Amino acid sequence: MNILASQTLWASDVRSLEDTTEFEHGVSICNDALEVIREASLCEHVDLVKQGLAERFRHRTFVSCFSTHNDLRSQWDTYADEQRGYVITFDSLVVSALAAPQGYMLMPVEYGREAQVERARRAVRRALDDLSGALPGLPPRDTTWTIQSRFVLLASEMFFFCASFKAPTFRSEHEWRLIYSRQSVEENALDIRTRLAEPRAIDYVIVDFTRRYVHPELPTFAAVRIGPRTDASSATLVRRYLKSYAKETKLELQSPF
Repeated sequence: MNILASQTLWASDVRSLEDTTEFEHGVSICNDALEVIREASLCEHVDLVKQGLAERFRHRTFVSCFSTHNDLRSQWDTYADEQRGYVITFDSLVVSALAAPQGYMLMPVEYGREAQVERARRAVRRALDDLSGALPGLPPRDTTWTIQSRFVLLASEMFFFCASFKAPTFRSEHEWRLIYSRQSVEENALDIRTRLAEPRAIDYVIVDFTRRYVHPELPTFAAVRIGPRTDASSATLVRRYLKSYAKETKLELQSPF
């Protein structure tokens, strides 16, 4: 009800996720992919990317986690109070259009080292192909600027890879992530808040689904699915809310597993 009424979600600090080594795992993947670059003139830039990833470019990173499936038994049991909760479905156009200082990145999660290395290597190959097409004939000053600009783009791409790589154990989740990143001190950034979740405190930011660049006409929630073991009074409350305040939202019932 809090999500429905406020039209917001929480995006948690990646350092507070169940697997706190996720980002570091992604850094090692990206470092391996960068070894493809052998040109001496580019090694300095490679080292800068590696150093930046190791330091997370001095950014804080927060994620909201989604799935492309709304009927996964493992998710119902683990995150929906053993099937007594709900699944909220969002239109991908709404999620893609969300506005925030510096913006969000919506990305599919990649599972398994082999696939992750290949994704990172494709990014490296794209960068090298771009440079091979752009650099011939440029004066030295423009050459330096072009290389720096392309490596900034590559570093940004790899930074978000690190927040979207997971072990193959979690493949069944079919996860996508909404990623928000900000510097520790940044004007106009989303406020960092803290909630208690025993045995630790978790930093998070609030994702406001009413703030969008485009598609203001789309309903925030595409559908709400009621769990097979949901309490009747709770389901009635949700039904009344949707009928009164979110009429465009489709109501669904989850079949028993």
